[in-house]
Amino acid sequence: MRRQLNYTSFLLSLALAILIASCASLPAPKSFNEKAAAAYSGATAIRSTTLSLLQAHKLSPDDAENANEQADNIRAAIEIARQLKGTNPTLAEDKLTLAITGLTALQGYLDKAKSKGGGT
Repeated sequence: MRRQLNYTSFLLSLALAILIASCASLPAPKSFNEKAAAAYSGATAIRSTTLSLLQAHKLSPDDAENANEQADNIRAAIEIARQLKGTNPTLAEDKLTLAITGLTALQGYLDKAKSKGGGT
C-alpha cells in the first residue's frame, strides 16, 4: 500500500512538473482577466499539491486542511477582485495582486514540505 502511495505521489509530482515546465514557455499573463485565470489555476494546483503531499505523508492532516483553507480564501479574494473590476479597477488590481502574493507564499510552503521526509 505504501509503495502504491509513493508511486501515485511520484506520478502526480511528475505530471505537475511537466505542466509547470510547459507553462514556462507561455507568455506571462498581462491583462486582469489573464492574471485572474492564472490565479484560479494556481489555487487549484495548490489543492492538488496539498493532496499529493498529504498522501505522501509530507504534510500532516492539520497542515493539509490549513493549506486548503488558505486556497479557499485566495479563491474568494480573486472572486472579490473580479467583482470590483467594473467599479474600482485600481482596488481590483490590488486585491488580485494580494491574492497572487498569497498563492506564491503558499506554494513556497508546499515546496519546502516536498523536500521534507515526513509530516510537518
